[in-house]
Amino acid sequence: HRVLRIGSAHDLLQRLPRVRRQTDLLFTIAEGWASRTREAWVPAICEVARLPYVGSPPQALTLALDKWVAKRVWQAEGLPVPWGVSLVRVEDVAGLGKLPFPLIVKPRYEGSGIGIDAAAIVHDRQQLTARVAWAIAAFRQPVGVEEFIHGGEFTVCLVGDPLTALIPVQRHIDPATTLSCHIVQK
Repeated sequence: HRVLRIGSAHDLLQRLPRVRRQTDLLFTIAEGWASRTREAWVPAICEVARLPYVGSPPQALTLALDKWVAKRVWQAEGLPVPWGVSLVRVEDVAGLGKLPFPLIVKPRYEGSGIGIDAAAIVHDRQQLTARVAWAIAAFRQPVGVEEFIHGGEFTVCLVGDPLTALIPVQRHIDPATTLSCHIVQK
């Protein structure tokens, strides 16, 4: 096979006639930027242009990137999810009442552990208020505040029909490993 690197969603749009002629299958790993739907751009273009591609459809990527909506979908399906709220303003922390510390503060529309490090885990209201203020300012988006579940963060790839889970990738949430990932062996 010959690989043709396309680039961003914008590059795909500009090169669409050539891509149609020269491509049998697209592998979509484009991330995009400055949009809550950024990971869905390339698959959406592929669907509109009827280009075959590998990966999740646009609606799944958009849903998964919004942690709060994804949480609600899981909950509606009867799956257990940690307690949590989505906050738009730091002032909203004051109205939360009694909280089940420790909590974790996450940017609502980020993936790959962006914005999640050891300081994301908070143990009292003062830490919570400071982290929510920081996250809202740093990422310019709402934040999720959730009951902290001890252990690593896992990414699990599902493929096929019926779905089959591949070996998960685990990302630990602690200062020594915040930038590292490793494969969890069976």
